[in-house]
Amino acid sequence: MSDRSSQRDARTDGGGAFRKLLAGWTFRTSTPSYDVGDRLVAYVTGVDGDTPVVRIGDTVLRLATTADDVELDPDGELLDRKVRIRVDSFDAASHRGTAELLAVLDRSEASF
Repeated sequence: MSDRSSQRDARTDGGGAFRKLLAGWTFRTSTPSYDVGDRLVAYVTGVDGDTPVVRIGDTVLRLATTADDVELDPDGELLDRKVRIRVDSFDAASHRGTAELLAVLDRSEASF
């Protein structure tokens, strides 16, 4: 097959080869959505008043359970700690929700 005929075939393919190349690819969003019951591992990135907050992109989850409930050391702070959480409520329009703190992970439990 000549180079010209293969170029013509590529032009008349209608992008099928390109679609096949990109099949299964997805783009990450800065505002991920979650369903009630989803379990996540994330970092506590801040506080809102006394409530710890997990931010994943522009999505904000307020933690309904405190560090005392998961027996974190009294002097231990949740800020910048990796935690395991379960989504209790989520509003996809505002990308805000609440989550239950299930566990504070040690540095040795770094894997997801």
